[in-house]
Amino acid sequence: MKIRSLPVASALAFLLIGLAWVYLLLSETPRGQVKGTTVLTDASGKPLPGCDVYLTPATNYAEDDTETSAPPLFTGKDARERRRTITDDAGRFSLRDVPAGVYSLSASARWHSTPGVRITVDEGRTSENLLRLVRSEPDLSVGDHQATFATSETPFLPVRGYTTLPAVAGDAKQKKLLTVKIWRTRLSEVLKRDDAAADFNKLRYSYSGSPAVLTNALLRPSPGEAIPPKLIADSAVPITGADREGFFTNRLPLGAAKGKPGLYLVKYSYGKFSAASYVLVTDLAIVVKKSPSELVAYTAELQKGTPIPQASVRILRNGKTLAAGVSGADGVTRLSLPSSLAATGAESGIPTITMATFGDDEAVVNGTSYGSDSGSGGYVVHTVTDRTIYRPGDTVQYKGITRLRDDSTGERQKYSTPRGTPVSVEIRDATGGLVKRETKTTNNAGAFWGSVDISPEGSTGSYMMVTNVGGEQYTSDITVAAYRKPEFAVSVAALKPRFHRGETVEMALNATYYFGAPVAGAKVHYYVYRDADWSAEYGNASDDGDDYDTSYRDSAYSNYYGEAVGEGDITLDENGKAVVRVRTDIRHPGRVGNERTSESAEVLPQVESYTVTAEVKDQSQRSVDGEGVATVAASDLTVSVSPEGYVGAPGKPTQVFVSVRDAQKNPVPGVSVSLAAAYDEWDTKNKRSYTKPLGGPQTAATQQDGRAILSVTPTRNGELRLTATTKDSGGRPTRADASLWVASDAGDDLNTDYGDLSLLSDKRKYLPGDTARVLVNTSRIGQNVLLCVEGDRVYHTISLPVRKRSTVVRIPIKTEWGPNVSLVANYVRNKKFASSEIPLRVTLAARDLKVTVRPVNGDRYHPGDRVTYSVTTNTVSGRPVAADFALGVVDESIYALREDDPKALRRTFYPPRSNRVSTSFSFSVEYLGDVSKAEPSIKARTKFRDTALWLPDGRTDASGKATVTVTLPDNLTTWRTTVHAVSEETAVGYARTKVISSKPFFLRLETPRYLVGGDASRLSAIVHNETGREQRVQVRLVATSLRLGEKETQSVTVAAGSVGTVSWPVTLASNSSGAAALRVTAWTPKETGKESFTDGVEQSLPVRAYGRTDFTTFAGELGN
Repeated sequence: MKIRSLPVASALAFLLIGLAWVYLLLSETPRGQVKGTTVLTDASGKPLPGCDVYLTPATNYAEDDTETSAPPLFTGKDARERRRTITDDAGRFSLRDVPAGVYSLSASARWHSTPGVRITVDEGRTSENLLRLVRSEPDLSVGDHQATFATSETPFLPVRGYTTLPAVAGDAKQKKLLTVKIWRTRLSEVLKRDDAAADFNKLRYSYSGSPAVLTNALLRPSPGEAIPPKLIADSAVPITGADREGFFTNRLPLGAAKGKPGLYLVKYSYGKFSAASYVLVTDLAIVVKKSPSELVAYTAELQKGTPIPQASVRILRNGKTLAAGVSGADGVTRLSLPSSLAATGAESGIPTITMATFGDDEAVVNGTSYGSDSGSGGYVVHTVTDRTIYRPGDTVQYKGITRLRDDSTGERQKYSTPRGTPVSVEIRDATGGLVKRETKTTNNAGAFWGSVDISPEGSTGSYMMVTNVGGEQYTSDITVAAYRKPEFAVSVAALKPRFHRGETVEMALNATYYFGAPVAGAKVHYYVYRDADWSAEYGNASDDGDDYDTSYRDSAYSNYYGEAVGEGDITLDENGKAVVRVRTDIRHPGRVGNERTSESAEVLPQVESYTVTAEVKDQSQRSVDGEGVATVAASDLTVSVSPEGYVGAPGKPTQVFVSVRDAQKNPVPGVSVSLAAAYDEWDTKNKRSYTKPLGGPQTAATQQDGRAILSVTPTRNGELRLTATTKDSGGRPTRADASLWVASDAGDDLNTDYGDLSLLSDKRKYLPGDTARVLVNTSRIGQNVLLCVEGDRVYHTISLPVRKRSTVVRIPIKTEWGPNVSLVANYVRNKKFASSEIPLRVTLAARDLKVTVRPVNGDRYHPGDRVTYSVTTNTVSGRPVAADFALGVVDESIYALREDDPKALRRTFYPPRSNRVSTSFSFSVEYLGDVSKAEPSIKARTKFRDTALWLPDGRTDASGKATVTVTLPDNLTTWRTTVHAVSEETAVGYARTKVISSKPFFLRLETPRYLVGGDASRLSAIVHNETGREQRVQVRLVATSLRLGEKETQSVTVAAGSVGTVSWPVTLASNSSGAAALRVTAWTPKETGKESFTDGVEQSLPVRAYGRTDFTTFAGELGN
């Protein structure tokens, strides 16, 4: 029986094998080949080597596209990735093994590109293509450049052009020469005429290439209107340095303009093409500070940085002088802006120009449109709703509180109550559609209220409540969402206020339904995070409790939990409870001895936070999240130390506040604290820092407020380190440090590392009438520093001569500066501009109301019961006061979806003042197109992956060791390496570590998620500079299928440790679809003795076909 069945079994086996081969053949991706040549479209038609060629899958297929005979074959999500290659010396390229389908084929070089060409790749065939590249740069142009030169400098302009132009007629030797003509005039002669000023602005701000000519308005003014420019040079210079694409970039000196102040108009000609630009030669600089109501100008010597008195300063628009003044001995001119300036500027956007003149020297600040004085209206409006989130179909109940600013006392935040004032209220949905409009009138408390019904079919999203009062408009948001309230609440809390390092942290989980029952047997998955809590070290021991600083500290890192240190699963018991346990490390805070041995040495905080986040799922698989924080510290106590200010004086006692708090952050009285002071010194020979003690340590006991006030008297100038220590009842020590700069009124040159410019104040807060003692530190001397107190306007100016690198200045504090202003310092030196800013906080009278509310008859009730609440309002000193209030009783689960903001009311009426003064200067420098700035060969980063390596079969040897090597992809990120291990005896283990993949110089390309055919958008490149010094960076974007609204190459100066951003407006043709290939590169210029840095990124941007999605809805009635 079995023998007879063998032939059948064999046939069946062969059949299965055959079917498998057929399946493999059918499932194999069909592939073809793409070849071609890139050539220039000019008369030469020569091939272009070294050209980037991109093959991008077409993600949208037009069925009526006659160029293709069949739809693309989509063969898996990774089969048709974007491909790139580079043409050889003959301009040829080849791409093999290309999956069959429809693609966009494009090419680009430095100065040439071609838009995407739609091609079809068929199985087993070769697609031959000829790509004709069009120039992306004009035939002749002047690159963006340094426009201002001192008389001691030789001006220059970078000129770029295309060298394959026909030879100039009559030139027997056929030399390639560039004709240069230079005219000299005065800036004031140009700007006093409307037409000339407009044409000059085109020279300054030309976004479509350099203007081809200098207009008659510039060169040939009508008789009597202005003195015509004088032609001072007419020469020809040879063109050198053309690249393989035929473009040259020459940096041409303008020797005729050296040493003679004036405005120089320059025209370059080559063949039938020309380009024009200008340079300004001057020894005058102007710094302009603008606010909505005035302008403050500071005139200084461009190189020396000393003030220039008796300089004429004018604000011009359309050649007309709107305001004028003369600088004083301090170089400062203050001009009140005419009311018509803001009004017309807001409507027309016509730019103004600020110009300074001193003898033959002139300077100008870029044109600016003055808008209306927004944000400084007479009214202030705060709105509150009965709850924080609504569904479609709900009723929103609101109340508005209005106040009118009273400026009669000079205080910014003093109000009167508008009574009987009409108020218009509009509610608009998330699409901007009007939901309701009504008019209300304020009552005797300046309040109004109303309600609005949201349609059950209304859209979700952020609704807007628009309040108009006294011709001013105020807005607030109302959140509407199709939410589902959580059925239960989850709490996570530490079992004790503070754990010591080395102990096991215990966190109690509790899940309770809102109707009171426990969520028994729920499954929990939790994560544990550890983060440093530096609030004790940097907390202000002399703080009076206002929230201007803490509001930022509370929110800045609210979504950051720190380093992940564990995770696990647990089940709640019958009471809906469980305990999560986490072991902590034994570590000790502070430094060793009195020497800071390494800048990178770990300095532990006094306190660390362990955060447990838990996801709890009940039996219905509904999940609710909760989180809690445990405090882990070296001691039961936390200490902070802060001097009364940041600056002290030799021989003058400085108060030092040492504060001690317990785990609940309550003050602890009667605790002994020690304070030691030592000067930070720098050993220039051994290149290390060390400290020299200032006397012996002091001891004191904390008072009822938990503070001990000690005094330190510095003996000399320098940087003083203050160290406070204390011990808890178990003898566990803890410490905190602070710094105090010490400088006499005469100033000094300290043995320390000075930055360009920095400010330090002697107090953290001031009272009106106080005098602030401010230390100004500069890296250069000889210039003047302009100090300005800024806020809604420039309140006060000081022109401070700098004779030493540390200079002390005194500033009287005024009531109108409350609650805060900004102290801004600027200086000009060697054609460089330095700036620094610090806040000055001015304490005003307390304006808080103490409010309580409580149920009269306890906190347990039944449905239908009546609840009575007691509401009290008192001043902070406890004195009762009448007050208007709103009370809402809302389901607590609502706030699990969107929390209330208890500080919103105070923030509306007593916000910190923002600095509304903008600062600009006349000699900003831009580099582009200079021959030394040419783009080097840059390898762009293209391999962006989520997984760098997956090794499923790694194994350690008999000694328990193994090595694994991985090549990191191009991502700039932190990579985590995780190991799951099991032994033959089934012992299991888990470990993880992290590495950071970064560069000292890199860029990121920010794009929309996608574009649609016909779109206009903006692409941005963000340059990160971690090289340790300021960099002048060239950034270039090459994009296929996109039309750039700016030049491909832009420049940006990025400070050390900072980022810079450049942007390109882009547009798409209305018939675009598929994907746009993007290549952005950044580089620093090659300079002798300095390292050059480069980076590049390539990625594609999806492009969706222009169209719309139609929805058809039917409604009717069904019969029986």
